[in-house]
Amino acid sequence: MLAVTVLVTTISCTSAAVVSSDVRPGSALNGLVIDNNSHYEILLDAGSTGTRIYIYGYHIDDPILSLVEVAHRREIPALSSFYNNAIGLQNQMNILLEFAKAHVPNELWSNSTIALKATAGLRSIPVHEQDWLLVEVKQLLNETGFNFVNEDTKVIEGEEEALYDLMAIMAASYSKKFLIYGLNGEEELVAADLGGSSQQVAFFSNNDDCVPDWKIELPISINEKTGPFYIFAKSISKLGLIAAMDRTLETYYSENRSNSTEVDVSGDISQAFHPCIPPGEFPADGLPVTMEAYTPIHGSGDYHRCKEVVRQVLVPPAKDILSSSCINRMKSRAMTFIGMDNFPKALEVLSLSNYSSINPFAVDQAGVAICQRPWRDVLNDHPPGFQPYRAQRSCFAAAFISVFLTDIFGIDSQEKYFLPLDNIKGTSFNAEEIDGIGERGEHVHTMELSWTLGAAFLAASGARKERIYK
Repeated sequence: MLAVTVLVTTISCTSAAVVSSDVRPGSALNGLVIDNNSHYEILLDAGSTGTRIYIYGYHIDDPILSLVEVAHRREIPALSSFYNNAIGLQNQMNILLEFAKAHVPNELWSNSTIALKATAGLRSIPVHEQDWLLVEVKQLLNETGFNFVNEDTKVIEGEEEALYDLMAIMAASYSKKFLIYGLNGEEELVAADLGGSSQQVAFFSNNDDCVPDWKIELPISINEKTGPFYIFAKSISKLGLIAAMDRTLETYYSENRSNSTEVDVSGDISQAFHPCIPPGEFPADGLPVTMEAYTPIHGSGDYHRCKEVVRQVLVPPAKDILSSSCINRMKSRAMTFIGMDNFPKALEVLSLSNYSSINPFAVDQAGVAICQRPWRDVLNDHPPGFQPYRAQRSCFAAAFISVFLTDIFGIDSQEKYFLPLDNIKGTSFNAEEIDGIGERGEHVHTMELSWTLGAAFLAASGARKERIYK
């Protein structure tokens, strides 16, 4: 029996209306044949920049090994932007829900569960705005014809998102025959998820150095261990890629407002050249509202100075959340960090390939080069549709990632203990390309390595999770 989980995250595309599914029993979804016993789970993830919808499939009689991603889509703007805009919210949701219906056989809709899980995009807004949006979303989901799960439609805490990140790596391991090391083995895996607003870190913890946040009971063994498993899972708010750069800009300009070495003789703060911005003028539409008083701003593209600013502004709050003992553990033990979400996206702009381990030295080399180029030149290197903010923030992203790899994750400059992964697909994902942390297998399907995959994995496996520390 095949079951499918669909997860939606908030982001924009246009779509023609779809009123029924073209999927029929006997057809294939990303390599799996659908039959009348197939089941689908539909989840929506409201993020900080938009909304994605993911559809995962699995057979009920073998849910873990058969788990695949069927399809996904994303829409912008963020769900949080639709507060008091019921029509705009409905229009975006209809596009996503019609996409789900197009990928789930009509006769299976009533058995296909649907829910929304909101992350930093809603965590960052007032509770009364969260409540209004959730009420509107619940009403829409309840009218879809899918099996709506009211209690699962909620704003999840960052620690739960971090848990799902680590579970996504487990899902990739079992459904893609990708071997996970860790749990007292010679090498442990750490999920490192760089979102737009927040950053998540999670790994297995036996309560030695780091107090675990979750207790998980799975119907499977991991490296011949049967559990229960204890997981350290933390979320660092305002340290996602976009929020972290905004924080760096605001701090830098506010501190240098009266510094005559950073501004012109008139005291015009806009003439301060920020080291994390490439040469040229940074567009106002790429800045937070709080920076309007400082626009236009300009960059000097000074990579090494940018790293100093990152260390001063961003490392202290990260250490406050992760604690010194846990950071020391990461620095002292053999751990490989799997970089998710904006990690691989940012490194792609730096021409550091996906599916290959990298080290801080490589990031530094790429960072020095890209910081010297105007961001519009970087943007022109990519095809139409490439998001301008990725080029605008490329200099900062390099410095940010390099500092976190060394100062927080404890990776030496020449060590290849960081693996950025966006998608797991085809036969290109093998042991040779990931420096021994994986095992060659047959990889026919494609999965995006997202926390939503981890949520689907737990749902499919029937795992029990318990929040044990807060």
